[in-house]
Amino acid sequence: MGRPVVCVIVVTHNSATHLPGFLDSLSSAGSLDLRVIVVDNASTDASAAVARAAGATVIEAGENRGYAAGINLGRARTSGCDAVFVANPDLRIGPGALEALAAVAIGEDGVAVPRILAPDGRTRRSLFREPTIGRQLGEAVLGDHWPGRPSWLSEIVREEGAYRSRHRADWATGAALMVSARCDRTVGPWDESYFLFSEEVDYASRVRRHGFGLTYVPTAEVTHAEGGSGRPGPLMDLAATNKIRYVRARHGRAYSAVYALAVLLQLLLRASEPGHRRAVRPTAAGARALVAGAPGVIESTGAAGALGATG
Repeated sequence: MGRPVVCVIVVTHNSATHLPGFLDSLSSAGSLDLRVIVVDNASTDASAAVARAAGATVIEAGENRGYAAGINLGRARTSGCDAVFVANPDLRIGPGALEALAAVAIGEDGVAVPRILAPDGRTRRSLFREPTIGRQLGEAVLGDHWPGRPSWLSEIVREEGAYRSRHRADWATGAALMVSARCDRTVGPWDESYFLFSEEVDYASRVRRHGFGLTYVPTAEVTHAEGGSGRPGPLMDLAATNKIRYVRARHGRAYSAVYALAVLLQLLLRASEPGHRRAVRPTAAGARALVAGAPGVIESTGAAGALGATG
């Protein structure tokens, strides 16, 4: 039957420093036929040139259209692939990781996600539960305190044991996802209205709604440097607003309004930190528009300088 064909989609924005390491790490996937597609979101560095020199297919977006839009541009070039691997450019793929992910995604016909490690070898918390008012309140009030609290009070999966065994999860960070071709075709394009943040939550929700699953595969390990995928720090308001956007798309005004208050509570309780403090006002404005049902994309003031990358 030949080797499985995996299309690797990488969305870049000023990622020339990290991209060579990512591309080099793909060489560990010797049993797969890899087709690398780099979608460049208007980098001002040599990201596109680095990708071309490595033999990747390069799509230049012409402007920074965000992570979801970049993925969609790449998806248009994935005909004939058995699976699609969506990745941030600041990843390093561990030996055998892509093979393990492809085997699960193709074999179970869905999405497979890896164990994500920090550069120091620690396992990052990369698994999450479906957003609810209770879970958002738990994140706002408790944060990392009481990590073993009930699941209805925690959106982040904090239990260490959950990262040691293979299992289904509601959603995972969008830094690394392997999607079977049929799942990709059925679920369709990523929602570009998010620009950055929560696009993976929306995608995973639609994966489940179409009858597919998202499986965490701890034997597949990747290292995520973070920081080579964009500038998430100045974009806290966009991250918070898009959480509200996601909930508003699935719930009524009353539920969404309470959820928005819980998101704002989280920012206010951490207002001693400049990023949280600066995010309060734009998040409140975005929340009012979203709960009222205003159409269109509500962007952060820092969005123009960001990649679309969830890392």
